[in-house]
Amino acid sequence: CPLEPMLYCIGASEDWPTEFCGPSSEVETRYTVISMIAMFLHWLLLIDMAVFAMKLSAFVLVVQHVLSEVGRFCVAMMFLLVTFASAVTCLRHGKREFGDLWDSGICLFSITVGLYEGDFREYTETPSLLAAVFFFVTVSVILLINLLIAQLNCSYEYVYADMVGFARLTRASLIVDSLQTCAPSRWSRFVSTLRFNQRAEFDEGDIGLAGAIQVKEAASLNPVMVDSINRYGGSCSPELQWPESSTLDENRFERIERLMMTALKNITEAEHHGQRAGHG
Repeated sequence: CPLEPMLYCIGASEDWPTEFCGPSSEVETRYTVISMIAMFLHWLLLIDMAVFAMKLSAFVLVVQHVLSEVGRFCVAMMFLLVTFASAVTCLRHGKREFGDLWDSGICLFSITVGLYEGDFREYTETPSLLAAVFFFVTVSVILLINLLIAQLNCSYEYVYADMVGFARLTRASLIVDSLQTCAPSRWSRFVSTLRFNQRAEFDEGDIGLAGAIQVKEAASLNPVMVDSINRYGGSCSPELQWPESSTLDENRFERIERLMMTALKNITEAEHHGQRAGHG
């Protein structure tokens, strides 16, 4: 880097390597500013690591989406600052913090963000200045900031549902970009460890299809009352005739069972109402 202070200290200081010497003072400010920008960009690039957590990645995308609302708020705030700062400088008040346009804008902004250390009782001698400051606080703090909060809330709720899908697309695009740098031999070794050629088990002893990754879960997590796989005893030879389905008979039995349960429920409710009428 041509702005490296250590290079300017070669031959100019006996304590080299060092970055503190006379010639390096000319580039020290520019070097530190560029270093600050580089560090800022470095941490911004690390935001891509959010794709490892889906909810965090969706939150990052939502933040990027609602930045437009913050931009509109900043434009409105700048307009108010210039308007009230230029108006306050026209008053004859004798206050140095409101002496010119720049100082007035800085003072009004510090009032907005709560960093103003002055006392408003000092402005009682100039009621017009006090009224202008109070009116600015009303418009900027009470109106604009609360409006920004409402806009961010509505925008977040509106876009969050779609942002989960966009987060998945972002993760997929990063995976595709990273696969371009992966060697074919390394990719082949990774695929072989997944064992796609082996059949996965639906349950213990229940062999399923190949090309899947088996993930175990608790039996109570997704209870299934009716098995969706029809099972038949006997040989699995494809030359044998396909067994006749008994789905129709099973549906009849299920319908009869539901009718019996409904009738039993109606009888129980009728007896309960009859007992209540008898006690009344």
